[in-house]
Amino acid sequence: MAAAGASNWDTLILSRGFPRPRVSARAVSVLEFPGGKAANVATAATRILGKGEGAVISAVGEDEFGRRLLRGLQDEGVDVRGVFVIEEEPSGRAFVIVDEGTGENMIVSFHGALLRLGRDHVDLAEVREAVESAKVVVVMDVPAGFMEGLVDLAAEEDRTIILAPGIKSSENPELIRSMLRRVDYVVLNEGELAELAGPIDPATGARALAREGARVVVTLSGRGSMLASSGEVLEIPAVDLSKMGLKAVNSVGCGDAFIGVFAAFKSAGSGDVEALRRASVAGAYKATRLEVRGSPTLEQLLKFEEAALGAGALNE
Repeated sequence: MAAAGASNWDTLILSRGFPRPRVSARAVSVLEFPGGKAANVATAATRILGKGEGAVISAVGEDEFGRRLLRGLQDEGVDVRGVFVIEEEPSGRAFVIVDEGTGENMIVSFHGALLRLGRDHVDLAEVREAVESAKVVVVMDVPAGFMEGLVDLAAEEDRTIILAPGIKSSENPELIRSMLRRVDYVVLNEGELAELAGPIDPATGARALAREGARVVVTLSGRGSMLASSGEVLEIPAVDLSKMGLKAVNSVGCGDAFIGVFAAFKSAGSGDVEALRRASVAGAYKATRLEVRGSPTLEQLLKFEEAALGAGALNE
């Protein structure tokens, strides 16, 4: 499995509520974590598949943050051959506010060195080797030219392609819609779905997008997820953490855990229902962890799923 996109250093502020214009909110604590959507996804997949089975395609700066990010990924067993170190560019950063009461978040991202990746990078050996070694390629928040070139390369290699465009859904919706016939899956949250399909209910929007080519996966926060394909919509249940005596403490990274575990199980040959069910369990598990890369190992995932079933927190 290979994931292309951001590898950022995250500053997380745990606060009592969110600030409003001209009104301050009090910070409870400030924490630092390695993050970035593609790095999180590759880490989540590696924890399921095993060391060396997940790769990240990204860029960092020649700075201390970049060195920390590379060391963290290597310690997890993620293949970092596709991570370019860009001179005279800073590493990406993300600044995250988390409401300690609800676990909900606000994020401002700075992509830094990642923005230097262009279509010409797709032809480099580091990228081609990462794609050729993967069964599933996840394409995330990368520059448009690099995104198009990477999808073309993955299609040429007959890889399963998962497009998770993130902020590109609002920045360049025309590009994302044009790619729906070139990928196998597109993964969106409700806000991203609305940017592409309009302000309609998620099932209707997902069904409409699915008619344009890709199978559409929509994450519904604490309400589970859905898959639209060929006019049909399949709903995947969420884990009810309250029935397990647990609560969400940080929703940052839940979507990345979901995508990484979904990609891992698809890479291992699972069908859509099993892969999505396990992805939903992984997202719930991550929500109970404060760290951004709080996705489970395979053993932790299976134990958490068993506990959820035993508590009646997850429908069969």
